Formats: sequence, structure tokens, C-alpha cells
Amino acid sequence: MINSFVGPWGIKADYGWFHVYAFTMLFGMVVAIFASWYKLWRYKIPSDGLALSVIFIIPISLFGASWIGKTDPYNPLGFWEKFAFWKPGMSIHGGVLFGLIVGLIFFAIFKKKTKISLFVYGDCIIPNVLLGQVIGRWGNFYNHELLGQIVGYSATLNGSGIAAINWLPAFIRDNSFQLFSGVPETGLNPVTNQIEYVFRAPIFLYESLANLGFWVILTFVLPKAFRWFSKKPWKIASEKYKLLTFNNIINERKTKTTKLLSNQQETFNNQAIFLFTENQATSFRQKFLFFIKNPFKLLNLSISLIYQNQKLKRKYWKSDFYNYQADQFIVKNLSEKYKTKKTEVLTNNDCKRITKSYLISKAYCARSKELYYLNNPRNYLVMRSGVQMWLYFFGWNLIRFAIELQRPDEHLFLINRRALDYTLLILFFTVTFILASLSQWVFAKYNRNSDWTYEKQY
Repeated sequence: MINSFVGPWGIKADYGWFHVYAFTMLFGMVVAIFASWYKLWRYKIPSDGLALSVIFIIPISLFGASWIGKTDPYNPLGFWEKFAFWKPGMSIHGGVLFGLIVGLIFFAIFKKKTKISLFVYGDCIIPNVLLGQVIGRWGNFYNHELLGQIVGYSATLNGSGIAAINWLPAFIRDNSFQLFSGVPETGLNPVTNQIEYVFRAPIFLYESLANLGFWVILTFVLPKAFRWFSKKPWKIASEKYKLLTFNNIINERKTKTTKLLSNQQETFNNQAIFLFTENQATSFRQKFLFFIKNPFKLLNLSISLIYQNQKLKRKYWKSDFYNYQADQFIVKNLSEKYKTKKTEVLTNNDCKRITKSYLISKAYCARSKELYYLNNPRNYLVMRSGVQMWLYFFGWNLIRFAIELQRPDEHLFLINRRALDYTLLILFFTVTFILASLSQWVFAKYNRNSDWTYEKQY
């Protein structure tokens, strides 16, 4: 009955053989995989591990989503029935958590072959799960699921008179209702005292938009944010990394002048050079009047200056940090010293096992710290590997916690177990925030190996 219902604007769960929810889940996975492949390619990391991991991660994720989604203490199912992922009752939390466990196990083994940090793989793959969740939530829209608190009532399936959702596009607004036994939910309107259609908050949309915004922050904003507060190559090594000035742009254009250039343009160049020379003590009034007379030309020069300096800044960051290579002779000596120290400790029969472990760990941390500074001698502040991975779990669970506050017990990710549901969500985003902090300030400095490949942020 549910599949046969057609809501306003032709919205329904199935269009013949085409099942919208299944399509959004599949398409979301494909987009997440492609985004992960692109990020691996961008960082010049082999993607064969991603291709192999998908074979294990996706099936286990589906089983995990089905297992958690169908575990209801008030409606117990048989053991094997819980794995029927093609039937209703799927939990994104179950899919992500089961997939994470399998992924961590897979890459913990696979990294020994590639000698690429587990955190590097995590940063390149895990945040892109948000894209899958963004797309997957629209399957809930077509199924009339994942709706929150009551926002209003209407005598017809038209929510234009409900202020709380009137700002939404009409096709979303008019379909913000749940289905019960194949028909829209109804209830007693306290204003009209009539049985009318119940409209609810479209929290599927809120979660989708929140996940998309968080993915943009995590992928594009946060990596650059650390550099905003860091020392800059062009400031601490200004003799090596020079930025262009206003005069450089004017002189560049002046040298490109030809005989066809008008006298008016030549006059503008000469006046601009005179007024904006760094050592020229011209008054603010002179500069202001010159700007009033030539606003578009000066705006064009300013845009050109900003654009060219941005290109130079990216080039200088690559030269002084991302493409910087530590002295391999020193790195090799550090490794040899550590191996020698480790051998001495292991062959010392006077040391107890606990003492040996402590001395080896101490030597390892000391070498890691040396490697850390060798790879970042100017001590630039950048986001380290592992931060994006753990912040994904922090942000997603924080968003989900806010969403769960509006959901009924039977729609929680742990069905009909609200206290445990809230407890786990709080635990998840607290622990993962701590792990993100440790990845930024501790792991990067005290857990490094000289012969491994790391993303340069690490």
C-alpha cells in the first residue's frame, strides 16, 4: 500500500521497478567512492587499496545497517532476519560503524604493503562518507521518513499555510508528512478541532544540508584555516619568497606597452607609479583623487595583484613545506641509531620486560620527534593527518544528536532505547574529538617512521 501511494507533486517511493531509496543509497556510495578516489589521486596515493576495500566494506556496511536498524526490543526478529538489508529498517550508524571496523582492519593490514599511514587513508576516504549520507537522506524524503516534531495541520496536503515550513520549496513542504498503513498521518487540529493532515519538520533535509555544509568545512575550509594562523614562508623568508607589490603590477604592464598604447594609458601608468611607490610620501588626498578619476583601472590592477600573489603564496607553501624533503642522510642516521638502541635494549638480560618496553618506546618517541622537526623545520602550523577522519565522527554524531532530539523512540538509531542512544552519541563525539586533538598535537610528533610515506600535513 505504501508503494502505491502518490503524494503531492508525484512523490512516491517506487516508480515501477525503480526504487528511489535503493537508488539514493547506491548513488551515495558511488559518489563517496569517487570523491575518495579523487582525493587519493590528488595526493598521489595508490588507489588499489580503495578498490579492494570496497569489496569488503560495502557488504559489511549493509549488513551492519540492517542489523542495528532491525534490532528492536519491542519487536524482536530472528538472527538471520536482521541481515535482510533489502527489507525496511536500516540504520546509517550501523552501516558506518561496521564499515569503519572492517576498513580499519583492512588498511591496518594493507598499509604494511604500501607503507602509507593509516591516518592518510582515513583522511582521504572517511570524510567523503558525508556525501553518501547527503544523497541517501533524499531516499527518506520519497519514503516520507525521518520527519520530526509536528509543525502544523492542514485540511489538504498543502502546507502553504504552515509558517514553520512555508519557506521550503513547495514539493518538499507539501510532502512533509508520514505514512501510516499507506495513507498520510492525520490528527486533531487544536485550532479548528477537526481531524486534519499532520505536517512535521523535515529533519531529513536539515541533516542532509548540515552534512553537506560540514563536508565543505572539513574538506576545504579547515585545512586552510590552520595556515591562516601559521607563520608564512613569505614573511619569515622574505628574501627568498617575495610577493608582488602594486608597483610591480604597474611596471609589468608598462613594460608590455607598445606604440599603439594611448598617451592617456601611459600617463596613468606614470602617475600610478609616482603615487603608489612605497618610498613616496604622497598624501592620502592625492591618492584618493587619483582613485576617483580612475576607479576601474585601479580596481583591475588590485584584482590582478591579489590573483598573482595568491598564486605565488601557493607556490611558496609547496616549495617550503609540501615539497620540502628532509636530509635523507640525517634521516637514515636516526633510523640506524634507533635500531642500534633497540638491539642493545633487547639483548640486555639485566633489564626486565617492562623496562625494555619503556626504553624502546622512549627511543621511538625521541626519533619520531626528530623526524617531525626534520620534515617541518620552520614549525609551520598545519592540519595533521587523522584530524579530518576523527572530526568526521565528531561532527556527524553531533549533528545526529541534535536530530535525534526531535525523533520519536521508534525512529532512533537504537530503536526504543533513547537513554542508550543519547549516551552512545555523546560518547562518540566526545571520544572522537579527543582523538582528533591527539592526532593534531601528539600522534604526528611522537608516532612517525622514517621509511613510510605520509601526507605532507602529517
